[in-house]
Amino acid sequence: MPGGWEVYGIAFHDLRLWEPIALGEGLSATAVEATHARGETCVNYLLERDGRRLLQGHDTGWWPEVTWEFLATWPLDVVLLDCTHGPRPASPGHLNVEGVVAAREALAKAGALADGARVIATHFSHNGGWLHAQLQHYFAPHGIEVAYDGMALDF
Repeated sequence: MPGGWEVYGIAFHDLRLWEPIALGEGLSATAVEATHARGETCVNYLLERDGRRLLQGHDTGWWPEVTWEFLATWPLDVVLLDCTHGPRPASPGHLNVEGVVAAREALAKAGALADGARVIATHFSHNGGWLHAQLQHYFAPHGIEVAYDGMALDF
C-alpha cells in the first residue's frame, strides 16, 4: 500500500492474551482466548471503562478452560454471546441457542456476572434458521436478551 497504513492513522501491534491494552478515554481491552479456527490464535475482548466490563464473545465456540478461569475473576456487566447456529447443532467455532444458555449458566455459577448483568445473544446468521421473535421466545426464560440491527448499549 502506498505510504503504508500510517497514512490512515492505523498502527498494528502484537497483542498478548490476558494483558489489558489502553485504548484511550479510559477504555481498555483485554484479549481472551476464544475457540474459533484451528491453528490460529483467536480472541474475544473484555472491554473495561470506569469499573464496568463488557465481554465481546463473537466468533467463538465453548471457551477453553483458561478463559473460563480468567473470566471467573471479573464481574461482567454485559456479555455478548455468539449464537450463529440458532437451534441447529453448534460447531467448534460458534455456539447455538443451547450453548448460549449453558455459557450464561456457567458464568453465573462461576460468579462472573455482576448484579444486574445483561447477557445478550448476537452474531446470528442464515445458519440459525430462527427469526428474532423465535429467539426471544427461547431465551426469555433464561434471562437472555436477543440483539437486533441498530441495537445500542450504554456502557
